[in-house]
Amino acid sequence: MPFITFTKTIDIGINKICLEESGIWHMPLKGIILKDLYPNPEMRQMADNDILFDVSCRSDVHDWFLSRGYRAESYKQGNHDAYHKMPVYNFEMHISLFGSQQDPSWQKYYEDIWSRAISDEDNSFGYHLSDEDFYVYFTAHSCKHHRAGGTGLRSLLDCYVYNKAKGDGMNWDYIRGELRKLGISDFEEETLTLSQKIFEDPERFLKTTLSDGESRMLFGFSSSGTYGTVQNNVQSKLQTMESGREVTFRTKLKYVWHRIFPDLSVFKDNYPFFYRHKFLLPVGVIYRLIYKGITNRHKLIAEAKSLGKN
Repeated sequence: MPFITFTKTIDIGINKICLEESGIWHMPLKGIILKDLYPNPEMRQMADNDILFDVSCRSDVHDWFLSRGYRAESYKQGNHDAYHKMPVYNFEMHISLFGSQQDPSWQKYYEDIWSRAISDEDNSFGYHLSDEDFYVYFTAHSCKHHRAGGTGLRSLLDCYVYNKAKGDGMNWDYIRGELRKLGISDFEEETLTLSQKIFEDPERFLKTTLSDGESRMLFGFSSSGTYGTVQNNVQSKLQTMESGREVTFRTKLKYVWHRIFPDLSVFKDNYPFFYRHKFLLPVGVIYRLIYKGITNRHKLIAEAKSLGKN
């Protein structure tokens, strides 16, 4: 394949890249789409720009970013590569919508995402999802963060804005069916109901009494920041390990054990060399401990503190 020639444009303060000239399948995700539904695009700030693209062109995309002065924050570690360039340019280039550490049913559902994609009218290699499929994916992505470290109020507002703009024209029978396949229909219903209560009429909301479940959900959204917190993540994992029962000292020991000796999926996503050469996995465990201890020491300290509080 010839060297990639992206076409860079500036669209309402968002730096976009175009893969069209290189013949690479691509699909903008999440915030790139959602921002245009807000009354003003600047109201929907983004930490990064997410784009799904053809995995066979991963090295070409990597080379292009480096040639333009970007730094690879991560490459071939998980289901997306992260690139950053000062002062504010951040891209997450996805090879799949969910990684191997996510819910297996979600991975299977989205393993052939291009079969659900619709070709853009104004180019040959750009794609998008139907309004219904985008909403299902957006909900699954929000639920992923909600189950882990939590997800912030922006996700709740995104849900409201999207339904305000698209809800009346969508096929809800189809949406409900797909949400049930993914096991997230209850999460979607609760999130949508809560978002409408809060944002439809803010003055009325201040006089509204929320149910206990809605209050807990709102507290979770409002206390999680944009991408959740380490404490929420640790607490969620501990509760999952005990299936909702009381967390004990034994649970915490089990947590530490799994952090030191993780599932093979962690090596598959983040340390593919050791995954391919499994006889070197003991070396990989040591390498991971040293590497994480240096690069993510602040997060590890926060994780240890959170483990002590739970």
